[in-house]
Amino acid sequence: MCGILFQFVRQHFAIDNDNYFKSILIEQNKKRGPDAQNYYREILTSSNDNAVKESERNDYLEFYGATLHLRGQNLVHQPVRDNDRVLLWNGEIFDGIEVSKNENDTEKLFEALKVYDQAVTNVNDMKNNSESDGLNSILQTFAKIEGPFSFVYWEGSRRKLWFGRDCLGRRSLLWHLPTSESDRFILTSVGVNNKRKKIDDPILNFEEVPATGFFCLNLDDVYSSGFEKTDFFSYQAESFEKLFIHYPWSHENDATLPFRRINKTLPNLSNGELSILPSSIEPSFVPEISTQMREAISRMISELGDSVRKRIESIPLSGTSPKTARLGILFSGGLDCICLAALADKYLPLEEPIDLLNVSFENPRKVSSDNKKKQKNLIDASAGGERSNSIYDVPDRLTGREGYQELKKISPNRPWRLVEINVPYAEAISHRNTILELMAPLDTIMDFSIAMAFWFAARGKGEIESLDSPGLMHEYESKAKVLLVGVGADELLAGYSRHREAFRRAGWEGLINEVQLDVDRISTRNLGRDDRIISSHGKESRYPYLSENVVRFLCFLPMHLKADMRFPRGIGEKLLLRHVARELGLVNASVLWKRAIQFGAKTAKMTNEESKSKGHMKAADFEGE
Repeated sequence: MCGILFQFVRQHFAIDNDNYFKSILIEQNKKRGPDAQNYYREILTSSNDNAVKESERNDYLEFYGATLHLRGQNLVHQPVRDNDRVLLWNGEIFDGIEVSKNENDTEKLFEALKVYDQAVTNVNDMKNNSESDGLNSILQTFAKIEGPFSFVYWEGSRRKLWFGRDCLGRRSLLWHLPTSESDRFILTSVGVNNKRKKIDDPILNFEEVPATGFFCLNLDDVYSSGFEKTDFFSYQAESFEKLFIHYPWSHENDATLPFRRINKTLPNLSNGELSILPSSIEPSFVPEISTQMREAISRMISELGDSVRKRIESIPLSGTSPKTARLGILFSGGLDCICLAALADKYLPLEEPIDLLNVSFENPRKVSSDNKKKQKNLIDASAGGERSNSIYDVPDRLTGREGYQELKKISPNRPWRLVEINVPYAEAISHRNTILELMAPLDTIMDFSIAMAFWFAARGKGEIESLDSPGLMHEYESKAKVLLVGVGADELLAGYSRHREAFRRAGWEGLINEVQLDVDRISTRNLGRDDRIISSHGKESRYPYLSENVVRFLCFLPMHLKADMRFPRGIGEKLLLRHVARELGLVNASVLWKRAIQFGAKTAKMTNEESKSKGHMKAADFEGE
């Protein structure tokens, strides 16, 4: 995982505060890659030197990479360069290009691009063949990668700049489009908060690069197109964007999507495909498992297990102590994350600890409300009170402890660590501006509530239970660099309340259409934000439910084998995953309901001022008290 930064700068019109902004962007990206940082500048020259003005020869490209070393034996510095090619890579290759456990995926990708580049260069008829061949090879190389990524790739020989994100948008990439002749084009993993700007500084507006395909900017075409340079950079941002060639993800071109649209097959009510509804249903009721469902359960365990394995088997050892965890899991004790924990247990050596990161916030509004109702929330030590009376005993903390106990039962020899991360309100507010900057350009109250929970959870500073003295807590900070996150299960397996409402309103067809909408929206939602938040701690998020293989399998599977909304909440939604949980021995977790992290950890509406706020409102409009 890396922080990547690229700038296309006009030296003739460069602004005085360029270094100020660049230093902030470098500072932000460096946090993502604490193991190594490197910088490279390339002065631009035209392929036709006689046609270039002197001022144009001073335009330049800047590349900066900050590396978090998680793959291969040797640390690879970025940007990676070879002759006239430059690569900035922020991602993981789990399939598509062969990378062994001891190899570095950045090097393997650069080698693959080099092979194609040399093949194109050797084509005799350069005019007729090289452009199309080079285009196809580059698109195919990136499109066949299975894993999260964003990248910037400079083909100096053809003066083409390529950039983009994976089809699910699992890695952040922002762009700033120039709006004046003194402005510049920027690509970066994380942006700058305009609150940092000095008086009279131009505002740097960043937007997420759409995860809709790959983009190409041909500088040679721009310089030879008849545009004067002042005209080129005096475009408005919308006009500048039109200069990009967009190669969208689709099912038919070289940027081929790795999965199809979801299966629209409706259940056959006459041949026993659906379980019979009993007259009354208890919360612990388990729907009958058909032969088809049994096969789906087995396949789901295989596909999800393989996804987990690929994401943890190559993690470098963290330090010399066997007590140092390599792997952490964002852990509420809920269905999605506990299944990941149980599967991770199968692929990590049994003596290695796994950190279960469970976050809880002091919520002044909730505490005040509870006090008014005369509910006892604080520990009464003199009366022998226990942790269960703490203000931090929010819903996610309680299910987290229950899940922790259940994991210890199914794998008692694993040193599980439930890291209880308690965040006082004052501490949460003290990091408010940091979190707002990282989550930008997303800016709503809902974004902030979720981002704050992820930021403190990923930081990993909390308490764990002493192995020698059960019940006694001591301070602990997780050093795990890889964090598994359960994002994606709700979208793919109909876990949201809107899915139940769609079924109520329009039956199976309505449910199928609603889930398809969610799958279509995955790349445009919040994964870039979550990447910026978690990576700011020098840690990497990995999403086993969003591996290409799992998404492909679940899109192929008929809806009635994934969810059955005829059954009540806690049974019908994510039905397949509930069966998987029971198969893994997680009986208690298999009946838990969906609970959004901002409510489970109590980051939502923390003050009276926010009590009437709506999730879509701007977070910056509500200052902490």
